[in-house]
Amino acid sequence: MALRYQRFPKFSAFGSLVNTAGLQLPSILLAFYYGPQVAGWFALSQRVLGLPMNLLGQAISQVYLGTGSRLVHEDVKALRSLFIRSAIRLFLIGSPIIFTLAIGGPWLFIKIFGANWENAGKILQILTPAILLQFVVAPLSQTVNLLEHQHWQLNWDLFRLILVFSSIFLSYHFGKSPWIAILLFSLSMTFAYVVLFIMNLFILKKVLSPKSPKN
Repeated sequence: MALRYQRFPKFSAFGSLVNTAGLQLPSILLAFYYGPQVAGWFALSQRVLGLPMNLLGQAISQVYLGTGSRLVHEDVKALRSLFIRSAIRLFLIGSPIIFTLAIGGPWLFIKIFGANWENAGKILQILTPAILLQFVVAPLSQTVNLLEHQHWQLNWDLFRLILVFSSIFLSYHFGKSPWIAILLFSLSMTFAYVVLFIMNLFILKKVLSPKSPKN
């Protein structure tokens, strides 16, 4: 059994560290290059919307994982249909909430936290597409575990980490403002989650193919 499921500890343990680094690195880099004030705006904007959406996404992820665990042994085609339906549902749930808060972001931050935090609301507007894509795709990324393709997830985590680091590091070293750095970070994260969505679809298609190897 240890040999059968060696992919789980072999790739997932290190992958979890890389995944956490990819999530925490932006605040660290912004504080280092642009100062604690910018990092504080960024952190607050993420916590106001990102954390509640992540909690909701994790709850949905557990439901998807439970149903998917059964379908992966019974009907992989049904798992692919569940993946697509769940993605559409997550988008329909998340987009009104995220875009409503994003449109009124600066005003809401002024009313709730005071005028000094208006820029956090503006950052929230910049991060909107990345937060929405993360909400839609992250819960469904359990597909790689269900189909035992953990090494693909590790590769994506490394890819995202490089994108996150590059977006902020290069912005600073080319003399760009923190707003440009955060914009490039948001675009990088949006692109990364589009890649993750396509990757999971590709894995599902690959597993559905006759005599497909697990690599």
